[in-house]
Amino acid sequence: MISELVVFEPKLAHIVLSPLIGSILAFLIGKKFKAMAGWIASAAALIAFAITVGLFQKLSHGSIFEYKLFQWMSVGDFAVDFTFRFDALTAVMCLVITGVGSLIHLYSISYMSEDESKHRFFSYLNLFLFSMLLL
Repeated sequence: MISELVVFEPKLAHIVLSPLIGSILAFLIGKKFKAMAGWIASAAALIAFAITVGLFQKLSHGSIFEYKLFQWMSVGDFAVDFTFRFDALTAVMCLVITGVGSLIHLYSISYMSEDESKHRFFSYLNLFLFSMLLL
């Protein structure tokens, strides 16, 4: 049996919230300044990637990082929490999602340069990244 070391880690929420905040900012700021939308969304994706890399480096064999957001429901002694868990498999998946997502964001800046609604595109792209990380 492998012993697990569970560590409280508040940075887990930052991995997921970075694309969500980037989505909101890319839409609102990008509506007025069209050229900024892609850079804001890309920065949010790269921040999520950097945090993931940092946590991946801190992850040791058998350790798990957790961050409890709230208790979803409780019935008697049974409780279901909304908790982010970060183990080896989660780390690899987060690295793939944020790494490839960041590259797609950076490529899309030049691809969408002539589009009038690029602020909406980058906002949706960050929402997609947020949804993938939430899974």
